[in-house]
Amino acid sequence: MDVRYRDLREDNNYTQKDIAKMIGVKTSTYSAWERCISDMPLEKCNELANIYGVTLDYLLGISNCKKDKIINITIDWKLLSKRLLIERKKNNLTQTKLGDKVGFVQTTYSRYEIGVRKPTTFKLLYIAKFYNISIDYLLGRKNQK
Repeated sequence: MDVRYRDLREDNNYTQKDIAKMIGVKTSTYSAWERCISDMPLEKCNELANIYGVTLDYLLGISNCKKDKIINITIDWKLLSKRLLIERKKNNLTQTKLGDKVGFVQTTYSRYEIGVRKPTTFKLLYIAKFYNISIDYLLGRKNQK
């Protein structure tokens, strides 16, 4: 993964302990996220992007544009479900075919589309890369793909 958690933390002269405290987790939990040993929940990743004032796309390494026209600093879960459905249908894919392409089962993806389950940061990253669209767009932080 090309996430920029560590680089941004160091550029802003924070310790792992500082960031962990800011986002309300244990230092060991944040450390595992920073080393990509475990997957950060999207809510915490969104908090981190807001702390640094960067896009999620930049934080997660899919864009080199730090700043963009962010219209919403919160995650719109209903809009995420809607946009996932729209993108899948636009690409003429079934949930099963999409799941096969991004590496998880149809039932998992189905739950994202109907809004009963939230994707993890890395799963949403795989989906965004597959569609070649912005994570900030998928989450309703901006309106441009």
